[in-house]
Amino acid sequence: MPLRMATFHAHWAKVLENIPDPSTTMPEVHNVVAARVPAYAAGKHVDLDWSDKSTLKMANEAGIPNQFHAWAFNYSSGFVHPSGVFFIRHLSQGPGEVFEVSTKPQDHDATFALRISHSLILNALNLRLKYAPSTLLQEGVERCKKDFVKIWGYPSPI
Repeated sequence: MPLRMATFHAHWAKVLENIPDPSTTMPEVHNVVAARVPAYAAGKHVDLDWSDKSTLKMANEAGIPNQFHAWAFNYSSGFVHPSGVFFIRHLSQGPGEVFEVSTKPQDHDATFALRISHSLILNALNLRLKYAPSTLLQEGVERCKKDFVKIWGYPSPI
């Protein structure tokens, strides 16, 4: 079984970890997932790590400069790979314990998209400086990094 399909059930185990008593409320789903994910069946936390290395470390080993790796990769991969991330992010509980899709505000997602965009802009500026140094631009980038801290409350990842 390809790795993606092998991890599909683990992603659903992560979804079920957030549902009260899935063995009673969703026995069909619970039984299938429990049969495929031993940690879930044992009541343990399901870890989705498929490698002991971060994507940044793997990119470094492959010779890809750090500047090309940003939060956008990890964040967006949760929506691209077969996972429960997209599904979970758009669920809310409606009246009568019914789950509804896309009814809650997406303010968190919008804020995170802005944070990713801000990071990518700094990333692009650093790449520009790497290949075409400029004192004036470097000073501007340093101001932008200070602004990043003021806006988001922690240093930029660049």
